Amino acid sequence: MLSNFKEAIFINSSPIVDYEDEVNLNWVINDIIQMTDYRGLSIRKEDILDLRFDTLFDFLFRLSITKETLISAISSVDIFFPDYNNDSREIFQIPEIMRWLELSINEGIPWFYFLNIRHKNTGLKLLVHAYCKHTYIKQQENEFFVKYDSDDLVQFVEKNFINLNKFTYDKNIDNEINVEISKNIVSYFERMLLSSNQ
Repeated sequence: MLSNFKEAIFINSSPIVDYEDEVNLNWVINDIIQMTDYRGLSIRKEDILDLRFDTLFDFLFRLSITKETLISAISSVDIFFPDYNNDSREIFQIPEIMRWLELSINEGIPWFYFLNIRHKNTGLKLLVHAYCKHTYIKQQENEFFVKYDSDDLVQFVEKNFINLNKFTYDKNIDNEINVEISKNIVSYFERMLLSSNQ
């Protein structure tokens, strides 16, 4: 009877899967993410075309594992679209990327928390362009100068502040940190508007 029982268990059970390599890889990735103050996130073309946010959510989850990691992740992320490197258009001229970015805001991604505004980056500018529908674009040689409709810009800022506030509340981030992030975002937009009016 006992031998029949053992036999039944081994015949009917799935093969044993060794997850050690996967666990070790996850530890290495988490260590790398925690050790740096600048994090570049590569968004795949498949995610863009399928309007998927799995890669992004997984990355932000890794940044949120501990309170210490989460605090160190403030203004540390920039986003890239390497599958479009050979595209002759500028990123803001590619409709599917703009659609993906716009939807990411509606998905509640707390971009104001994570996107790098301390160094030269493109992430926040791309988000503004994706969300603001009424724009005036002027090209001079290889540079583009963009003016945004003030109502569109207000809606963009309001929506992203809602996302920021919800995220910091859900993650139990101190209000003082939220206020500091908000001040830095306002300063960023003041500089951006000043440069666009010159």
